[in-house]
Amino acid sequence: MPRRRRRREGRYARQPLSLGISYQKRRAPLKTEYLTAEQLAEINRRVLREVKVKRADSHHVANRAKLDSIVEEVRALDGDVFDKATCLLVCLTKKHVFDSGNRRTAYTATKLFLEANGEALKVDPDPRVLTGIREGFYRTDEVVEWLKGMASRSSRDTIPDERFQRLLSEIIVQDRTLLEKIGRL
Repeated sequence: MPRRRRRREGRYARQPLSLGISYQKRRAPLKTEYLTAEQLAEINRRVLREVKVKRADSHHVANRAKLDSIVEEVRALDGDVFDKATCLLVCLTKKHVFDSGNRRTAYTATKLFLEANGEALKVDPDPRVLTGIREGFYRTDEVVEWLKGMASRSSRDTIPDERFQRLLSEIIVQDRTLLEKIGRL
């Protein structure tokens, strides 16, 4: 009488054979969409208009050369979308390109940049973290990990104006209370 084989269970169970070959067509990576200096100025204007925290809040580009250098620095940076978003966040926060609302603008611009490139922030950041970035308490790699830890996977050259306006409006409406908290710190 032939012996019956018992089915293996647990860690000795047979695993399906996988050669690690994917037969799906690979897509070429899309280009990253970037914010322009004019779009960053518009973000600052809209954030200050919609989320007025202080009476003295006024929209004005304090240093146009610094703003242009930030845009170029983000474009020239090698790395993924999170590296570029970190560069945008840190530079806008530390270089004080605008008279008012630098941290609020930096947060909004970073969120818009990530969303335009297929990423989405799941959790609102603590406003104290943005203050810590401004004061230099965090290294760049820590900010990258912080952004990656909050992001989930859901690019082109510049964000089209109609999409830019729609995303900006959504972010300001969704994050109004957070932007107010950031402005009070």
